[in-house]
Amino acid sequence: MEVLHAINERKSIRRYSEQAISKETIEEIVNAGIRAPSSKNRQPWRFVIVKSDSSKLEMLDAMRSGLKREETAKPALPDSKQFISGAKHTLRIMEQAPVTIFVINPLVFRDLS
Repeated sequence: MEVLHAINERKSIRRYSEQAISKETIEEIVNAGIRAPSSKNRQPWRFVIVKSDSSKLEMLDAMRSGLKREETAKPALPDSKQFISGAKHTLRIMEQAPVTIFVINPLVFRDLS
């Protein structure tokens, strides 16, 4: 029942405090992700942790550029138009977050440049 309780009681946080997040806490989160089940136990994911101010600014600039690209007449992701407003909201949340952890599946990655 612990798992069901955790699933039922989880919350999505969209407002963050100024409190720093320890390296140990970040490692705990990533380790939990590493242990998550995957199809045929391939565990294809890679984690990118963005924490420093300069890295965060680069990440936010990249996301803004991607959003601008997708709003053009020839987006790299043709079906992305319906998701733009949600992505802009995510950008605003990421601006506030002290740490961002990207989970990337290189098995489905394709070059969008």
